Amino acid sequence: MGKVSLELGLAIFGLVLTVVLLVLDKAEKLKGASLLWVLVLAAIMTLPLALGNPLVAEAPPQWKWWFRSLAVACVAFIYSAIVIWISDAIFTPNTTAKEQGASDQFQQPTFRELVKTVDFTLGDEGHKWSASFEEMKHAPYPLSIMGFTPIKLYVEERRLFADVTILDSPSSPIEVRHNEYVVRPTGWDKNSDSSALEIVDADLNPVFQMIYSSNYSILINGIFITVDLCTAVEPHRPA
Repeated sequence: MGKVSLELGLAIFGLVLTVVLLVLDKAEKLKGASLLWVLVLAAIMTLPLALGNPLVAEAPPQWKWWFRSLAVACVAFIYSAIVIWISDAIFTPNTTAKEQGASDQFQQPTFRELVKTVDFTLGDEGHKWSASFEEMKHAPYPLSIMGFTPIKLYVEERRLFADVTILDSPSSPIEVRHNEYVVRPTGWDKNSDSSALEIVDADLNPVFQMIYSSNYSILINGIFITVDLCTAVEPHRPA
């Protein structure tokens, strides 16, 4: 009985190991990075046979490196195809029995307020508007003064916003867009936190205030100027 060479023995073991890995993968017994590393080991075991076969070993010297490169490329291609075929198993982490049990447990119940309308107030004791939450998700709600629309209310991702321009001009001294604001006059100052914005002129007189009194209610005080009209709505002087 002839002896089995080391190269052939390693190649046979690598091929058997590959078949076993495929069976374990389909039976969902082996997953994750460990499957990838064992496949790499099986590929390395087949390299001695691929490099030592007569076609490569007995090739003319000027072609030997080409044939070796071709042999390595063939092994790499075959095992890369296997990896792609079972890639879902390689990159899907194992789910433990504890995690599976946790998904069957009852979750802590919570409460959330159902909001159907949003409110806007112009001046502390001034006009108040309410608009449907659902309607504002699809289109802005404009508020006009003598043909000038200084305020547009709208909702994005369950958040209420008010875009404001206090002067009917492209160079308005104050602009608020998506809760980002611009103050153009030199010497004017501003102060803000997560729920309120106040802007004062050079003499510390408040000229604009925007306050979230709740997640769905906005109060605005300020001075709004059109070509024909100047309207003030109770900006408070700081105490």
